Amino acid sequence: MPEIVTVVARGTPRPQPRPRMFGRRVVSTASPLAKAWRDVVAASVRRARPVGGVAWPSGVELEAVFVFGTKDRNRHGMHHLHRPDADNLVKLVMDVLQDHGLLPDGDSDVAALKVRKVWGRPGTEGVVIHLRAAPEQSQLPPELSAA
Repeated sequence: MPEIVTVVARGTPRPQPRPRMFGRRVVSTASPLAKAWRDVVAASVRRARPVGGVAWPSGVELEAVFVFGTKDRNRHGMHHLHRPDADNLVKLVMDVLQDHGLLPDGDSDVAALKVRKVWGRPGTEGVVIHLRAAPEQSQLPPELSAA
């Protein structure tokens, strides 16, 4: 599928803060680190945005690879199986893409989503985001197809 845009944001990936319930109270989990990361991703989206706009497809495939730095060379390229959770990391990215018009109808524009978290060398932290037009149709899983 044709690529709409590729975004590379460097820095330590942070999750989208979520409100938490404690008893009957809602407590904000807003973090200055998450806001700073959101600003980094937003600046990267502005730099990468296609000039002249795009012919917007009926759906997009979003692939995001989050890299976390470690000095342990044995871990480089291995799965990052610790917090933050992948869904919270990609939620912040999708919110920024929506804010900058690359997901005009919000998260519902995403027809396919692939998220990976990996370890890398210190200094390689960040996220690479690929946004592509989704195919018009997709195969149904055989387990859910009518007999």
